[in-house]
Amino acid sequence: MSEHYGMVPYLGGVAHTQAGPRATASAPVGACAALANLALVGAVVGGAAAAARNAQQVRQGRLEVADALLATGRSAAASAAATAVAGMAAHALARAGVLRVALMFGLGTAVFYGLGPWIEGDGGRAP
Repeated sequence: MSEHYGMVPYLGGVAHTQAGPRATASAPVGACAALANLALVGAVVGGAAAAARNAQQVRQGRLEVADALLATGRSAAASAAATAVAGMAAHALARAGVLRVALMFGLGTAVFYGLGPWIEGDGGRAP
């Protein structure tokens, strides 16, 4: 195997092939990097969903652009936190399968719900 096709482990403990000169067997991705990747994916997906929702509200005149940008950023940050917490807990509690996905869904929902007041800009007060 050439150095361009090294094996890179991820949070689940299973290696996959990644092309590129920097992906060598001597440069494994640690648990912290995998957790950061989960958070990044959560931020992108959550931020994209919030941006779509907020863009529609701006277009309808129900939200100012500055408020939409702030709400989108908060949603992206909350999604990153929810995804990272859920992924870390699911990894610790379940190896694979439906249980792991169910744990990620439930924990992610709980964390995102708990951050709801902060996302909405209520100063972090409980609902």
